Amino acid sequence: MKLDHSKTGLFRRFQAFSMDRMTPSIDLEQNTLAYWRARILFAIIFTGLLAGTLVFVPLISLAIRKGMWNLLLFDCSVWLITLGLLVLGRPRYEIRAATVLVMTYAVGVFVILSVGPLSGGPAWLFAFAVLAAVFLGTRVAVSALVVNGITLTILGWLFSSGLFGRDSPFFTSREAMLLAGANFMLLNTIAALSIAVLTKGLMAAHQKEKDLSRGLETERSNLVKAKNELELEIEERKLIQEALRKSQERFKRLSNLTFEGILLHRKGVVVDGNESLWSMFGYTREELIGRNIIDLCVPEEYHAQIYENILKRKANPYEVMARKKEGTLFPIEIQSREVEDEELRVTAIRDVSRRRKAEEALRESEEKYRTMMESMTDPAYICSPDFRIEYLNPAMINKIGRDATGEICYKAIYDRDEKCSWCVFDRISQEDHAAYEFVDPKEKRQYSVNCSPIFHSDGTISKLTIFHDVTPLKTMEEKLRLSQKMEAIATLAGGVAHEFNNALAVITSGISMMEDDYSNDEKMTQYMGYIKSSSQRMAGLTNKLLAYAQGGMYQPREMILATFIRETISVLKHTIPPSISLETDLAKDFCSIRADATQMEMVLSAILTNAAEAIEGEGRIRVVTSLEQVDDSLGVKYPGLYPGRYALLLVEDNGKGMDKETRERIFEPFFTTKFQGRGLGMASVYGIVKHHGGFVYVDSEVKKGTTVRIYLPIVKEVVEREEPIEKPDTASATGTGTILVIEDEEMLVKMMRNMLERLGYRALVARSGKEAVQLCETFDGAIDAALLDIKLPDMEGGEVYPLLMKVRPRLKVIVCSGYSIDGPARKILTEGAEMFLQKPFSMADLSEKLKELLQPGD
Repeated sequence: MKLDHSKTGLFRRFQAFSMDRMTPSIDLEQNTLAYWRARILFAIIFTGLLAGTLVFVPLISLAIRKGMWNLLLFDCSVWLITLGLLVLGRPRYEIRAATVLVMTYAVGVFVILSVGPLSGGPAWLFAFAVLAAVFLGTRVAVSALVVNGITLTILGWLFSSGLFGRDSPFFTSREAMLLAGANFMLLNTIAALSIAVLTKGLMAAHQKEKDLSRGLETERSNLVKAKNELELEIEERKLIQEALRKSQERFKRLSNLTFEGILLHRKGVVVDGNESLWSMFGYTREELIGRNIIDLCVPEEYHAQIYENILKRKANPYEVMARKKEGTLFPIEIQSREVEDEELRVTAIRDVSRRRKAEEALRESEEKYRTMMESMTDPAYICSPDFRIEYLNPAMINKIGRDATGEICYKAIYDRDEKCSWCVFDRISQEDHAAYEFVDPKEKRQYSVNCSPIFHSDGTISKLTIFHDVTPLKTMEEKLRLSQKMEAIATLAGGVAHEFNNALAVITSGISMMEDDYSNDEKMTQYMGYIKSSSQRMAGLTNKLLAYAQGGMYQPREMILATFIRETISVLKHTIPPSISLETDLAKDFCSIRADATQMEMVLSAILTNAAEAIEGEGRIRVVTSLEQVDDSLGVKYPGLYPGRYALLLVEDNGKGMDKETRERIFEPFFTTKFQGRGLGMASVYGIVKHHGGFVYVDSEVKKGTTVRIYLPIVKEVVEREEPIEKPDTASATGTGTILVIEDEEMLVKMMRNMLERLGYRALVARSGKEAVQLCETFDGAIDAALLDIKLPDMEGGEVYPLLMKVRPRLKVIVCSGYSIDGPARKILTEGAEMFLQKPFSMADLSEKLKELLQPGD
């Protein structure tokens, strides 16, 4: 059948004319494969002819100028052949198509040989195979692919042998050229064969469509015949429908009694349902009957699942999302059965929103508690009644070094071969909770353990066990007990020092007055010097007791380090065993530091004690002081040590030394390598040195000894020298006035009265706070100063002072005590007292204080 284009435009008529001449032996039915093949061939030939015409004139001019007569002859031939293919009526369709394919191939080869493989030539070869698939089918397409492969192989050989492309090679290597050719052939094969298969499929589909058309005609006649047969069955169906109606009535009565939605449908089309169904979706019965409930009430993403389950006649329940009439989405559970003709299905639909919320709440709860367990720093695990581990949190995994889920708990966690003697599993089955403390035999750490039961729905019980490491707490408790014990001892030490100072005050005062009375008696002066020296030593010991009683309070003063070390070693050397040699190298030209003498003595004592204990048998301890210039290189070796000038105290021994683990923990509080050691030595050294703004470092190796370096900031550089001690001139420090002595020690009262009278003062005595206040109120005259003791029988000195100020606001007070200035005395001085005089004191000390207080300008 010829195409009729008489009523179309000129181009359409020319197109129809050309297509009729191309395929005179084929009926070109509209939209058939032959029709589209001819149309594509026409489009290619027409477009090529039109494009060739547009470039033909410039091409002739170029060929004439350049002398490219071969190119001109080739292009003219191609143009004429193309024109002939379009208008001549003799060649068949296959010849025209083959001619176009040959020209396409020739153009591709010509362009590659003329310009190179990276030009448009490969595209023409690619089009050659693809068009072969379109025009002539799979076999011709395969042949075209073979031709392309052979062509590329020959061209590759030509280029690789140097016959072409010698001046400007197109590929860096033969492998690159082979790879490019392989890729081209792969893509060409995929494209050509895909189009060939598609074309073949289209032809088969068209043929099938024709066969279906003929079959439909046959079916039409069969349907007429069937119509007659169906009319005979109508009466039978009426009976069946009546029975069905009665059955449906019974079904409705039963289904309306359930809370589930009951749906009767054929592939989703609603046949009937119960009231719960209409209520569930928000529709009336009339709105759903005859409509596809799947399309209406289920989101599209669930359609495929539901239809697949209907097709497979799935009877097990499954869940999807549904949509109410107003658009609200909610989860439903579906369970179906076939009835009657196996196309009619009865489906139970349950709204599982509450169940989903409960499941979500349960999941969130489980996730919350799992997160809590995972983030806990305390180790925890859950085990079954047969002691198998069901769960370990990360802290427990880290504690035992692996994930031991499924293993026996007492073996994995406690490294035991039998049930733990402290296990409370049996107890928690009757109780809600159990707690105990134990020391881990593997880690030697103390834990507080809490066990709780976990009840399962099947009646079994698991045990949740949580470990809380109380080792630091126990250590702190021990520290607290030690601190309380030390505080009690410190209070006792303070009281003892106070009594000692009171007694020494009597001795010192007596010696001062005897020195004044027997200044010309050389023998007596010598004996009194002995007594005075011993008193001063005792006063130094009481000062140390007071420093201890103050809990390590610092009383820094400027001192020459070398002198201080020499004096301290003279006392401490008696604590070193005779088998150990104690050597010193103390620099003469040195510097002064600002430090607390008692605390620094504790530092040297702790280091020397450790050094002596590290030496087994004979050995040597060497103490060195020097002025050290620290540079950046030394700061790298000792982290934290800043460049500058420091006073260096170095103590080295040739003892057994320390390993790396001991060396790294040496400054930890309560760490000790001694069986009964307190472990406070080097920790105290570190704290004291840091408080003084210094740095301490320890170098040690096993069997090579230990060296302790202490760097202290210097105050100024000095040259150490001995200065003569001048004898105080008490005669020049006499005065006049009335002095109130507030003291309860009788011997000290007598000595202070004698000293004051010898110095020219009038002495008033009050032996209690109440007596002192009364004396200030009743004494008719001026009281120039008061010597106030801290401890009185009826009240503290801090209570007496404000009462004295209330009676005599202008009274000048010197706080006089056997305790140090840091304590109750400091409070009285803060409230307004003028001076502090430490017991014991000499007559010269008392004279100087009174002169400074009463005669400040002299």
